[in-house]
Amino acid sequence: MEKRSVGAFQIGAVFIGTVIGAGFASGQEILQFFTRFGKTGILLLFLTGVVFSAVGYAVFYIAERLRLYNYKDFICGLYGEKMAILFDMVITLFLFIGAAIMFSGSGALFSENLNLPKSMGIAVIGFLTLVTVLNALDGVLRINSFIIPVTFSIIVMVFAANALSGGMVRSIELSSRYCSGNIAHAVLYFLFYCAYNLMLSLGVLTALPRKFTSHRTLFQGAVIGGTGLMLLGMLINLCLLHGTPDVFDYSIPSLFVVKNYPALFRIMIMVCIWCEIFSTAVSNIFGLTVRLSSGYPHLYKIITILTVAACMPFAFYDFKRLIAFFYPIFGALSLALMPCILYTFFKLRQRQPGKKKLKNVFEQ
Repeated sequence: MEKRSVGAFQIGAVFIGTVIGAGFASGQEILQFFTRFGKTGILLLFLTGVVFSAVGYAVFYIAERLRLYNYKDFICGLYGEKMAILFDMVITLFLFIGAAIMFSGSGALFSENLNLPKSMGIAVIGFLTLVTVLNALDGVLRINSFIIPVTFSIIVMVFAANALSGGMVRSIELSSRYCSGNIAHAVLYFLFYCAYNLMLSLGVLTALPRKFTSHRTLFQGAVIGGTGLMLLGMLINLCLLHGTPDVFDYSIPSLFVVKNYPALFRIMIMVCIWCEIFSTAVSNIFGLTVRLSSGYPHLYKIITILTVAACMPFAFYDFKRLIAFFYPIFGALSLALMPCILYTFFKLRQRQPGKKKLKNVFEQ
């Protein structure tokens, strides 16, 4: 039982570490997708826990039942071979660009907050990502099992500090003056948020059932991951609402909410942001390497080195521009993914034992 619990925690930690990254940790992603919608955003953030848990488990279930342990095979199982080629190219590009954005985020953090060369920030995260991914899935599990509890602790402390400063409830009530009440707009952004984060997580999520075959463990891990993401997002959102309207003027709103607190708090937040950037970079590079080395396992280490090296030049592009340009595209192209995953999941659950092949959605 204890071993199963550890496995569920590791799965949940990897799930959280794969989703959170530069945009999430800096607060900018939560600000754009939820804080700007006030109380509606709070409700939708609760729903992200349900969506991530449900769709995350559906991915685990499909991958384990059909033995689809990389995102190309997984997409092929969902959409068929003809569409799989297109989706494979899109996801591969997503993971590559996502890793480059994380590297760029590390460089931006070093240059803007530590007054160190951007190249140093890129080199540090590149080297540590390479070392971690060379240890394959075990390396990804270990790094997230350490980073996520630390991240949780720091965010809880920041939330507690904001709450104890007084006026948080009143600030949240008054924030409605500065937030949009457009429900349709808010729901669309909520769907974008869930869709592109799940799309970018496929590389790691599909690999986990190879190591963890117990459906109960996978289910518990999905719930831990989905609930953890919701709680982290909620705490950050409440802190940002406490800082409205000024918080909308900052590129890294997470640092704004602690600007009047001791230097230790600001350092903790910077460390937290960098660790989350690092965890997402590791997950993206791992998912990309697993896909590219599919059928050539003996080349895993060489492909890992080449993949990290290829991301480095793109990391020198402006961090904010990369996010502003690519994230909306990720969301739009990912919208069809969630309903298809859930459809395939329910089809598998209803499948008769004697049937050997599950038709994908394009073969119905």
